[in-house]
Amino acid sequence: MVLQQFEAIGNWKPDKWVLPLSVFADGEPIGVQITYATDFALTREIATSSWLTLSAHSQGFGTEMRAAVLAFAFSSLAATTMLTRSFEDNVAACRVSEKLGYSPDGVEIAAREDGRAHLAQRFRLSATTWRAREPAPVAVSGFEAARSWFLGPCP
Repeated sequence: MVLQQFEAIGNWKPDKWVLPLSVFADGEPIGVQITYATDFALTREIATSSWLTLSAHSQGFGTEMRAAVLAFAFSSLAATTMLTRSFEDNVAACRVSEKLGYSPDGVEIAAREDGRAHLAQRFRLSATTWRAREPAPVAVSGFEAARSWFLGPCP
């Protein structure tokens, strides 16, 4: 996992980036929340992926970590759309997406760790829908110094 994080940072370009974020509870790592985009300055669309240790399931962490990334993407990055997907048998992940206001956006076949193809549900959330839900505020500090990493050189 660490090697993948270094690779993501080393290959970072404003037109194609991956931002892996660690999730902690009580000082212990419990998961990863990843955001990624291609041609973000043009499309204003970001996708997310996440993993949460089994011992942290059903405690609200999945919803909280995704909500934090949504707040960052819609507020700091001015994204207009967020995308995610969940394998159909991952009912909890699908429920998190629905709870946060995502709408179903079709299905796709995706490879899984078991080396087989599985059906995945895609979800889409607009900034307008997110803001209408009056989400809890998330504080972001120090972002201005990194803005060009996401959007390219500032005008």
